[in-house]
Amino acid sequence: RPKACGIAQHCARPAWRSLVYTQRAMADDAATYSDEEFAELVGFLNDTKLEVQRFAAEGVLAQTESQAFLDYCRRQPRKVAKFLLRLAEKAEADAATSRAAALVAAGGGAVGEKAARQAAMEAAAASAAGSAALQALVNISTVPAVCEELLELSAVRRVCEAMRGGWLEGRSGLLHLYALL
Repeated sequence: RPKACGIAQHCARPAWRSLVYTQRAMADDAATYSDEEFAELVGFLNDTKLEVQRFAAEGVLAQTESQAFLDYCRRQPRKVAKFLLRLAEKAEADAATSRAAALVAAGGGAVGEKAARQAAMEAAAASAAGSAALQALVNISTVPAVCEELLELSAVRRVCEAMRGGWLEGRSGLLHLYALL
């Protein structure tokens, strides 16, 4: 019997079919989310835990492809823009302080090494949250109501300050997103 190609083998597996079905169902269900669910997701951007903020920013980024979420952004532009902009600024500041803390803690032996690893993990999480928030801001800034809110929130000045601070301290990984915004 001839062997089937790798793709055909994967397609024959029930798990693969269920994964494809799940992704399609999630895409179809995106249109059925209510304003309450979108508001809850956006509210998690303001959570105190960095991991929650990162996952919320990634969730908002994923929803920016949904017409239902863009309609929500048209109805609630200030809430979405304000939380995403704050998270992007906070993530940039947290990344800077976490990296500085990692450098300070690195010279303290075993305890310092653990603190340095923790600070490095926090810096990475802050950077991931900021990146997702900036990408989501770039995507939703095409909505005219959100664009107007960003102007009212002085987003241009705030983004330029964050971009300048990151550039002067050698963090240029998100400059392209700041420039797009």
